Amino acid sequence: MRQLGLETLGRPFGCPVIQYCFVNFYMAPYAALRNHHGLMAYIVVLIITALNCVVLFSLSFMVVGDASPNANGIFQVWIFGFSWIALLSLVSLVLCAHGKRSTAVRIAFFTLPAGAIVALAGMPVVAALSSLKPSSPKLEAVCKDVGPRYIAKPASPVQSLAYDWKLPRIHPRSTISP
Repeated sequence: MRQLGLETLGRPFGCPVIQYCFVNFYMAPYAALRNHHGLMAYIVVLIITALNCVVLFSLSFMVVGDASPNANGIFQVWIFGFSWIALLSLVSLVLCAHGKRSTAVRIAFFTLPAGAIVALAGMPVVAALSSLKPSSPKLEAVCKDVGPRYIAKPASPVQSLAYDWKLPRIHPRSTISP
């Protein structure tokens, strides 16, 4: 208790269990701020968190979604990304409070690469789950008439599917011939 500066408190609670909980769970984060190394770890974690947020915000505009004007893909990246950064930053701050500063800084530093790995690993899972979902009757009704229609077999063998376009001459001296 001497290192936490609680020597003046004595035994204010009367119960050693309550005093132990007070010292170890309530006052422990503040004890880390008394020394220089604990404060520096908090600052480094917060700076890395801010940089992670800036990088995610900048990179999120490269997301190609469904090309709709409401930018759903960007919002999905923001929701997943900022939640991921907040969660791992909170874990880092808790680890700083418990004295595991180097682990906390490592977790804060590898937040974005770990999020990218989790997102890439989740893409096939989401695609597999969405392919298992049956099509709606409305979609099946709309798509029933879609596809190639063959009216009759061609009379002569087909040489090309391209059309023969007669190109007009742009200028009488041009080299483009029809």
